[in-house]
Amino acid sequence: MSLGLNLAPETARTRIRANAIRRGTAPLDSPLDEYTFDQEREGVIWAPSALLETPPPPVDAAPTVTITSPANNSNFSSGTLISFAANATDPEDGNIAAALHWTSSRDGQIGTGASFSRTLSSGNHVITATLEDSGGNAAGNSISLTVGSPSTPTTVHVSSVTFSFQGTTLFYTFKLVNEFGTPVSGASIRASLYEWVFTGFLWFTNGVTDAQGNVRFQLNNADFGCYTALAENITAPGLSWSPTTTPDNNYCRL
Repeated sequence: MSLGLNLAPETARTRIRANAIRRGTAPLDSPLDEYTFDQEREGVIWAPSALLETPPPPVDAAPTVTITSPANNSNFSSGTLISFAANATDPEDGNIAAALHWTSSRDGQIGTGASFSRTLSSGNHVITATLEDSGGNAAGNSISLTVGSPSTPTTVHVSSVTFSFQGTTLFYTFKLVNEFGTPVSGASIRASLYEWVFTGFLWFTNGVTDAQGNVRFQLNNADFGCYTALAENITAPGLSWSPTTTPDNNYCRL
């Protein structure tokens, strides 16, 4: 069947793209790599306007989401029942706040709809409210809030290294704390011990901190000399190692 059109390929492509609806949201996603040759979702062609029979349809506008409660950077005591609310309007669909999905960066999904109340775990949260309109346009908004202490630890470091000698065994203990000085338990540490006067020997060992943030290592049959210990690597759940210089330390047995 002939449509009475004689268009160069690029002209036809340009006309098709200019007269598509739901650009960026349709067709739907497909698991097949060959679904689109350019990895771009061009939309659904509106045939009448592509054939110049009618004007192209208006582009489906994205909705707007505004979180009205709680205020950004709010702080709540632990155990508080927090009220959440948001507005969501769409030029084509009107009020669509009932379709909102709410998530917390710490607690996962926490609610749905225009408003609800929820108790959150202690710590810092990024609260996000998202939805899609009938045209497949996604929108959302986020706020931050804190429950409990406004200071949540993020790093771990060595606060001290101590030595002791029993018989011929040298003991050296690392203490790990967070940036607020609280002991960090369950942290894995790789430590080195260096004798820098007589032998120049270097030893490596691994351990895990106890409930007080301490981990003790030992060197059997330690010879005379001076020793310095360093943290080579530290891994702690939920914390990043701040590889500042290990506190000055040495122990000499001369």
